[in-house]
Amino acid sequence: MIASLAGYAVRAAVAELKSRWTTLCSAPPAWFGIFAQLYLCSLLLHYGKRWREPDVTVAVLFLVVWSAARPRRIEPLIIAQVLVLTTTLVDYPRIANHAALQMFVALYLIVMVGAALLRRRSIPFPHIASALRGVAIVVYFYVGFHKLNTGFLDPASSCANWYHAKLFRSAFDYTGSIQDVLPRIVYEWSPWIVVATELLTFVLLLHRRTRLAGLCTAIPLHLYVSLSGFVDFSSMMHSLMFLFLPAVVADSTSVKRVLSGYRVGAVGIAIVSFYMIEQWSSGIGAIRTVQGVAYDLAVIAAVAVIIVTLRQHRSTVVDNAEPVVPVNRGRFMYRMQNGVLPALIFVWGAFPYIGLSSYGSLTMFSNLVTAPAYENHLLVHPDATDLFGLQRDLVQVIDMEQRLARNFRHSPIGELVTRSEIGYQVRRTMRDHDQPLMAFLLENGEPTFYEDLRQSHYAAWPFATRWLFFREIDPVGEAKCRW
Repeated sequence: MIASLAGYAVRAAVAELKSRWTTLCSAPPAWFGIFAQLYLCSLLLHYGKRWREPDVTVAVLFLVVWSAARPRRIEPLIIAQVLVLTTTLVDYPRIANHAALQMFVALYLIVMVGAALLRRRSIPFPHIASALRGVAIVVYFYVGFHKLNTGFLDPASSCANWYHAKLFRSAFDYTGSIQDVLPRIVYEWSPWIVVATELLTFVLLLHRRTRLAGLCTAIPLHLYVSLSGFVDFSSMMHSLMFLFLPAVVADSTSVKRVLSGYRVGAVGIAIVSFYMIEQWSSGIGAIRTVQGVAYDLAVIAAVAVIIVTLRQHRSTVVDNAEPVVPVNRGRFMYRMQNGVLPALIFVWGAFPYIGLSSYGSLTMFSNLVTAPAYENHLLVHPDATDLFGLQRDLVQVIDMEQRLARNFRHSPIGELVTRSEIGYQVRRTMRDHDQPLMAFLLENGEPTFYEDLRQSHYAAWPFATRWLFFREIDPVGEAKCRW
């Protein structure tokens, strides 16, 4: 009797779960299906660029194929978010900026799906699209705002000219000075053009009437940076850009056809890069350029078809992806659903100025330095905004045990480092190294030699510093171009 009741309860629970899941996944709009496929391709390009996690890469490859075969199913996108969390939460914040963005998006999507499942409702696709558009807007704000500093705007140290040099090394094996091959106007004005383009994109994307113009400023920039190593970041932003397009684009047969080519390109880049990197690991830069060229060709084809589609439907272009705003009741929940994720990204992007991290937080290749006495931003000064003081407690590393030094993202020798960052790296090294960790440090102007940092106060920093990540600082004051 008890066994039969238990069996009945299990069957009823399974039936209820199936019913809820069917309701959850019911009738996703065509535009969301295309976004899901584009976003899955960006995840494949992220994991497949180096094949460091082959199991996850193969899993995402399977999800891309599944999504291509069943474009109205959203299960592949949901499963992919779980995979993203398993590979990012463990290492956060010491991951790439776009990987951290993927982590936040994954958390948001899983929460939204979970809430809809519990409430026996379908996924609120328009609300998700609105929130992700907000994320893209915040991203373009910060990648431009962080660059408003003397290090980036100075052509001699700017990451803009560093990127030109990187591309010339990759594509042409050029080892000379980039200033010798670039026209003077390009060398001197590239930093300003990059900042203006990113901030202009941010402004244009804010209003529905200027969104298409915003995409026109952003896409060329991504096409260029994709040529040498940034296909993963560009593909993620391109998938978010699709959400700014009118929904009528998704119903076009030609757009669906070109999407097939885009998927083939993404899968091809991921698979071929595995073979190329395994065989020619010494030519990583050239491989990145090959990846960028292949990806850009797929994007250009997609953009051309979308432009033709928009011209054909110019009289009926309406953004059907916009959620309906409640008049009174429900307005708060509407704002919460649409605003929480962009607000979270905004706070995360402000971390360098409030003293919670100077790496990550969309500061990649921005020359930004926010430590007091070394800050270089034109508008924000951490003397007034640093809430925690961690960046005020800097130590210069004169020498350090090499096993410990190798754990820093860049060599800390001769650099200024926060005490919290040294503490984190000491504890990290202690996990797999039981030998003394020597260090010769300059603390408050006084040289101090430590025979073993494991026995010092550096090994006792609180666990909270595990979630912080601070960039090394050149004491001469040069804002180096770093990730």
